[in-house]
Amino acid sequence: MVLNLDSSLDLANRALPGALERYRAFLGEDIVLIDYFPLTPIPGKGYSARTAATLANPTVDANSIYNMNIVAFAPGDGTGMGNYRFGSFIFHSSFPLFGERERLSAFTPRKKEGILMEAAFPLFSICNGQVYANAVYLYQVGLLRDGRTLDVQSTLGGTSSQTFNFALNGEARLEPSIQLTTGYKKGSKFGDPHAIYYPSKDTNIRNDAFQVVGFLPFESSSSYLYQLVESKATPFGVR
Repeated sequence: MVLNLDSSLDLANRALPGALERYRAFLGEDIVLIDYFPLTPIPGKGYSARTAATLANPTVDANSIYNMNIVAFAPGDGTGMGNYRFGSFIFHSSFPLFGERERLSAFTPRKKEGILMEAAFPLFSICNGQVYANAVYLYQVGLLRDGRTLDVQSTLGGTSSQTFNFALNGEARLEPSIQLTTGYKKGSKFGDPHAIYYPSKDTNIRNDAFQVVGFLPFESSSSYLYQLVESKATPFGVR
């Protein structure tokens, strides 16, 4: 079935308030959702729509607010940096996106300048006019240590491709989860650079969905919300 972007965007905006409240509750009663805005198409970007939500923790960090970037992905969408030079990269022998190299700009890894940690919140997917809470399956593309070889570092969504497909068929229900796309493990930084990408030709997953994810970046580790998110998150998805 062909994805209708207009109707998917409209349904996504109706589903967004409930999804944000679900994850606010998942974080705990100390976290407050201050505001959010509707998903809006952003011309010139590699993804279908974007918006932002504002979170706060007034009981502990009275003067701190946190901005969550919310991105909607249609098949072939990604957060890549765009200004790549063809031939600059090598594809790893097991790289599953070789058949989509014409979309290289959408999954060219982007540096996470000044970001100490970034957490991803799989909000929901829309498929066949239905909303599937917490169901997301995207690729996190990064570079090997040589700085040239592209590979899929992990998958985003906290589930397997099979369970994602089951969820979009109404055969599985997924719980809220948080994953770190950038952070530190045993003193070493991971996920910098990276891009998030929704394959359009991957036969292992449904490629007719509209996936919505929140990304919460942190520049400092001193806040209560940083510690809370880190304690609830997993570093990498299931691949």
